[in-house]
Amino acid sequence: MTAAVEIAIRVIAAAVWATFAIAALRGRVPGRILAATAALALALTVRTGVIAEAVDVVTGRVAVATLLSDLLLLAATALVVDARPRRRRPRRARAGSIVAAAAAVVMCGAWAVGAAPGPATVAPEGLSASLLARPGIAVAVLVFGLAVVVPAVAFLADGRAEVGDLAPGRRRRDLVVVLVLGGGVVGWAAGVAAVAGVALVAQPWPATRTVVDGVLAMLVAAGLAAAVRAVTRRDAETPEQLRDDVLDLHRWLLDRTRGTAPGDATDDLFVAVVEIRDRIWTLQRWVRPEEADAAVRLGRELGLGAAQARAFALAVCLEIAVAGVAADDEEEVDVADLSALGGAATEQAEVAWLAQVQRARVTHGTAAAARDLLTELSTGDASFGSAGRRHM
Repeated sequence: MTAAVEIAIRVIAAAVWATFAIAALRGRVPGRILAATAALALALTVRTGVIAEAVDVVTGRVAVATLLSDLLLLAATALVVDARPRRRRPRRARAGSIVAAAAAVVMCGAWAVGAAPGPATVAPEGLSASLLARPGIAVAVLVFGLAVVVPAVAFLADGRAEVGDLAPGRRRRDLVVVLVLGGGVVGWAAGVAAVAGVALVAQPWPATRTVVDGVLAMLVAAGLAAAVRAVTRRDAETPEQLRDDVLDLHRWLLDRTRGTAPGDATDDLFVAVVEIRDRIWTLQRWVRPEEADAAVRLGRELGLGAAQARAFALAVCLEIAVAGVAADDEEEVDVADLSALGGAATEQAEVAWLAQVQRARVTHGTAAAARDLLTELSTGDASFGSAGRRHM
């Protein structure tokens, strides 16, 4: 069983390194997520037997490779929790980062105390029973487990609240998958803490390393599978799906902007495209240029590609505009040119673009994003005093 776990750790470590290389080359992944991926890859690499033995021999310390791997796993967890855009990062995420930093200091101190009575070098056995027999090292492992649980629970609480704000769609499904994996991480870390706690008051469990590393390998493998599925999956863009998306966007705009332009619900795709463009031109009079620019930046901060970020920005701007219309706000003097965000000269390409805007509106929580964006821009800006912007 131990040999199988060792092989699994090596294979998964190589897969994480490959994922890191691809993400770095594509340049679309937020910096903190990229750093978390690198930390996870390095933690798994250091956890393999050959590398761990080399580290311990070079450093001349007691299983320092295990300590290094745990510190990297803790750093990866903190980076994932802290990866949200600054404007949307809750206080509990910052508290999780502080807890992780403090735990790292305690872990190093406890490990030094636990390693002091022993020989200069021991056979690297990972989180073995002989290692946990030393009280100082058991304390370090206990602190590690609890320190991973705290930010992970903060992430789950924040993600659970966000799921409630998202409309059914791809983004919500992906977030649910992430939360399920986060729950697995919490369970794994709690198990590690329990094993260390038992070692402090009773005899260490002989199968500790196999079980802990085996569960870690399964969690990372599941995370990789979910990430690969999210990257390789493509939204169905059949003509029927494109048509349905555009007609849905047309109906939504029609329902939210009655009185600004004539029109009724239609099943004619060409008529829907023309009326959507007409309403976008009308609605841009309630959107300021800085709002459109901020919406594009927010899309890029969320890790969207260039075209996806523009579609997201247009959907956010439409949310801002329809809120202004509903509140009977005055039109802006300096208005945004929403046509600059995207569009096409041919009907087929325009249908594809508007369908992408509709998918962004449904899957990326653009109403909540518009509220966050206006809240940020309104800080210290006296011109944001209209009813629509106050009560969106």
